[in-house]
Amino acid sequence: ADPREFDFWIDGIRHGAFYGFFGAHKKEPLDKLMREACGEYYDIVDVNTEESVRKTEAEQCFHGLGHGAMIFHDNDVIKSLAECEKFSFAWMQNWCGYGVFMSNIFQYARAPYFPFTTEDAPRPHAYAGGISSLCDEVGENWYPTCARYVGRAAEFIFDPNEPEEYKRVFAECDKVRIEHREFCVRDVAMIGIPPRFQGDFQKIIAACKTAGPEYETACLESTAVWISIGGAGYSNKDDPFCALLDGGKRENCFEALREKEFWYKL
Repeated sequence: ADPREFDFWIDGIRHGAFYGFFGAHKKEPLDKLMREACGEYYDIVDVNTEESVRKTEAEQCFHGLGHGAMIFHDNDVIKSLAECEKFSFAWMQNWCGYGVFMSNIFQYARAPYFPFTTEDAPRPHAYAGGISSLCDEVGENWYPTCARYVGRAAEFIFDPNEPEEYKRVFAECDKVRIEHREFCVRDVAMIGIPPRFQGDFQKIIAACKTAGPEYETACLESTAVWISIGGAGYSNKDDPFCALLDGGKRENCFEALREKEFWYKL
């Protein structure tokens, strides 16, 4: 199998297992639960030196610990990030942080769909106006990670149904520091747009256009990569998305596919 591809079915099951485990044992010490869940990976200094399967398992395990911290701390982002900072190595802290911020954006979900949360769950950091202000609260070390989730949170808030409605989503990315805006756009392009307009490439292209001339190409590239690795339920990964684009955008899109190992790591 191509190590750049990702088993999204297993990933969904993994997330459910972590939520079930930490939710069922919330009264027990968090450190104990974390070590029970991921203790076999605690001695990995540099996860990039591990073979591909173990690397993915380790990263996703610590990602799950971020979700677990949010359950334990009733969705308090600040307290949960403090738990992530206790880990010995940067890769552990980073993946834990991804889980924390992902849990927080799920707090914007609307009835009847509440992924990994409940309707009456505490939502101390799911601010009504989006999470761009939260990024200033979490500190410099966590600002880049928070910034990339700003757009995804906006998707939950605005719930766009048509491509032109993505203009409001990308406008939230404009609220983060300029050096992080592109990553905010790319995160929306990879995780949000493809499943929203499943299989309708013209709508996907139209949605990326609302990112504006500065970020439209980045949006198209990231969407193409996500489709190519089987993201968002796309089973026919050879669909000629890039071929539908014009001129330089097409060339940049195909180049991104050739370099998808890099973009997948974003």
